[in-house]
Amino acid sequence: MSVYYAQLVTDDDTIQFEGSARGAGLLLSPDGIEGWYGTPDAKVSMTERGQGDGAHDIDEQDILYAARTVTMYWSITSDTGRAETLDYLMAVTQTAHRLVKLRVVDADMDTYVEGYATHTIDAKRHDRLAVDCRTTLVCPRPERLGWSPCRYMLSPALRADGGMYFAEISKGLVFPLRYGERNPDASNRCVISNAGSSRAYPVYTLGGDWPNGVALVFNGDRSLTYTGSVQVGHPVVLDSRARTATLDGVDVSQYLAKRDFPTVPPFGELQCTLLSAGGVNAGVSVLCRDTYM
Repeated sequence: MSVYYAQLVTDDDTIQFEGSARGAGLLLSPDGIEGWYGTPDAKVSMTERGQGDGAHDIDEQDILYAARTVTMYWSITSDTGRAETLDYLMAVTQTAHRLVKLRVVDADMDTYVEGYATHTIDAKRHDRLAVDCRTTLVCPRPERLGWSPCRYMLSPALRADGGMYFAEISKGLVFPLRYGERNPDASNRCVISNAGSSRAYPVYTLGGDWPNGVALVFNGDRSLTYTGSVQVGHPVVLDSRARTATLDGVDVSQYLAKRDFPTVPPFGELQCTLLSAGGVNAGVSVLCRDTYM
């Protein structure tokens, strides 16, 4: 039997519901998880034709979806009695007033959604059972995301003062020249992949010293340019989904000179190249998750 389980994950706790393994504890019910694999409700406005059949054509960019609502059906089986049953119930309901991730591992697919939770508990009192329970998550972001992200690191080819980078123990040029000893992990380009069935939104973190800002080019014809300076210890985050730049939680999007923010197509790739020269410990980290609608 393939592996199947779900988890409610908060910042400081993980509560697991067994699906394929049976026994005492929190168990997924045969009713499963409603709203997990299907798409949320569509948010598409159409105007009916005054003359002729049907409605006016729409663009693909206008096909959007509402927040996702997921309902997980579960039960409790206890080995020792009512006290253990109540312990399981309290573990689940402590997620109130918190943002919760619902992670589902189904065979080789490992994805999650995030939102706020409500819980409905079986009103019947049993010493060792609690059946007909359910947890509902309302998720502002409708996509299911891969649990393990893909991470990439871009390094500048040149220092901001015009020199080239050397290794800490100088045995030759590190990047971009190929002679001498070279760090194989140092590169100013990467290919961002998305194995999911919906478009993915990369997040770029500009770290270290960038006195003249950062310019990124995608597939040779699209660009993302942040013109503000970046200082060590104060990274700037460029969020493709929000289309914003933030510094220490403050919106600094006014420094975005070019903001293409391209997405990674489903089952596709996006080539990203760093063009800027950086200072001390300069680098751009890229995070992207497989994305499913």
